[in-house]
Amino acid sequence: MAETIKSLFHREKVSVKAVRDVSFAIGEGEIVGLLGENGAGKSTTIKMLSGMLFPTSGAIKVLGFEPFRQRSKYVRHIGAVFGQKSQLIWDIPPLDSFAINRAIYAVPDRDYKERLDRMVTMLGLDEVVQKPTRVLSLGERMKCEFIMAMLHGPKVVFLDEPTIGVDLIASLSRFGEIQDITIKEIGIEAVIKSIYTNA
Repeated sequence: MAETIKSLFHREKVSVKAVRDVSFAIGEGEIVGLLGENGAGKSTTIKMLSGMLFPTSGAIKVLGFEPFRQRSKYVRHIGAVFGQKSQLIWDIPPLDSFAINRAIYAVPDRDYKERLDRMVTMLGLDEVVQKPTRVLSLGERMKCEFIMAMLHGPKVVFLDEPTIGVDLIASLSRFGEIQDITIKEIGIEAVIKSIYTNA
């Protein structure tokens, strides 16, 4: 009890090395998975690669950009899905959220419609995207999050635990769809995804 009270007035700083000695290069057209248990540093690595976190040492280059230092220019070239954080607006249908993103990224109407129609059809979301986000299941929301990240035609896509709320069979099928949509059809150069493993 005394230690608990003491901690209210005097807290010790603890340094935790979330990611250490990581080095890799990813070529055009590759899909790369980061596998590991909770706390292994998968999400931290993806956040550094996407420019959300600044590395305390080392260097990161993606598409010729330093993600954290050149974030405003860099983010136009990437897409991201974070299993624990939504881009969708809760009280409106995903279709309306998609339209807002289209305006933000200035996606040409033809490209937007072609990508949206293709992905909605492949993921079986024709009716889902017209319902308010708040009434969707977690799996349906995650699929819509994926579409949201892809509509502006990013060159690199980061997927941080994208199968949350999607059953295993659907997940395996979905990764096949992701590969077809991203690399073969939309022309995305690389996909980096984190997958939780309970080893």
